[in-house]
Amino acid sequence: LISGDKNSASNVFEQFTTTHELGQFYRKIFVPSMTKIGDLWEEKKLGVAAEHIASNVAQNLIKNITETNTNNGKNGKVLLTTPQGENHSIGCDVLESFLQNKGFTVFNLAPSTPAKYLVEFMKTSKPNSIVISVTLEENLRSANRLINKIREKSKKIPIFIGGQALESSTRIKFGAKIVEKFSDFN
Repeated sequence: LISGDKNSASNVFEQFTTTHELGQFYRKIFVPSMTKIGDLWEEKKLGVAAEHIASNVAQNLIKNITETNTNNGKNGKVLLTTPQGENHSIGCDVLESFLQNKGFTVFNLAPSTPAKYLVEFMKTSKPNSIVISVTLEENLRSANRLINKIREKSKKIPIFIGGQALESSTRIKFGAKIVEKFSDFN
């Protein structure tokens, strides 16, 4: 990913998925690779340019995987988003690909969706559930405000929150189910 080699990334995906399901690719290959890249960047062992190249190759791969999904969305509607201020959207992109492959209609509003517009979109899209992805800890309070705004309009809709920001210990109480691992969606 860091070298920018889109073809090699596609080859890894194609070879792995000849014997494994899409969810396993994301859990065993993709998510650990992106986590490692993020860790290297955070430890200042990887520059911003290399991290951006890896992220762009990753997003390109997800886009290609998603475009090949032909499931019809008969399993319900899921709205994906990040809170305002959160510009990392790969988590939502991975979930969009995975859930679409599982037969869901997916509305991906990431990145950095203001609560007002998300609530407005809910009225027309009528999702069955909402998933909020948060990568940076500094965006957890924004995520909590987003959940509170959603709850003002709909007390019953299932809301799930997950992402790397929730891996560290947090004292924030969310009005949503915390998803600790990608495999919890399977």
